[in-house]
Amino acid sequence: KIVKFQRLGWLFGLIGGYFSGLFNTGGPLYVTYINNKLHDAHIIRATILGVLGFINISRLPLLVFNEMIDKSILPLSTIMIPIMLLSIYIGNIVYTKINQVIFKKILFLLLLVVGLTLLWK
Repeated sequence: KIVKFQRLGWLFGLIGGYFSGLFNTGGPLYVTYINNKLHDAHIIRATILGVLGFINISRLPLLVFNEMIDKSILPLSTIMIPIMLLSIYIGNIVYTKINQVIFKKILFLLLLVVGLTLLWK
């Protein structure tokens, strides 16, 4: 019996969480699962922004609280928030100008580049 990809969400979440915590590289697993589960590019993009945004925003205070990173990184992190917001804004402008098929191709190309970069390092 073939198991549908959609039923493996818990597995991708578990593996993605593991790689996020261990290597800070769980994003591609989340993106791959979300892209295969959802079909509307608008919903895919919003879900990816929500999931990865929450993970990254919550990670810094937890790492500082648990003394896993030095508090001296907080000023740099604060500077990065406006840059992140500007990137999201520019992404919204670009996203409205491309169709869903091109968006998905770009998404998979970026995942391929990230995967190859991880293998190279």
